[in-house]
Amino acid sequence: MTSVPSFSAISVATDNSYNGFTANYQIDVTPSLDMVTNDVFFIQFPAETTLPSTPACTVVTSLSAATCTSPSANLLKVKLTFSSSPLASGTKFSFKVASVKNAPSTKATSAFSGIEAQDSLGNQVALYTGADKTI
Repeated sequence: MTSVPSFSAISVATDNSYNGFTANYQIDVTPSLDMVTNDVFFIQFPAETTLPSTPACTVVTSLSAATCTSPSANLLKVKLTFSSSPLASGTKFSFKVASVKNAPSTKATSAFSGIEAQDSLGNQVALYTGADKTI
């Protein structure tokens, strides 16, 4: 492989859009390659939002567990355990992050960034190169 595959689609939605309030953020990811249990997903939240210091994640689709940590400010790291491994290319997986503090302003946030997946050895296996995602 000479280049890192990109994700087919990514979406981020919140269950509460009130400024300065906390919300659950749902992240839907459709990979363009097979992914396996213990792959790790990274996403940098916009600076205007605030991740909890110990983020809690719950599974929505295609996962049996999503173990979340925040190794640095607003960076979410998710260790993935798929319901069926490998997860076939084109199959969406989803999880929710609880208690993210929304931006204090009505202006659109800066973009989510650093969206990528790594294998259990830290090798990049996929990244997002599409249009900016904002809330």
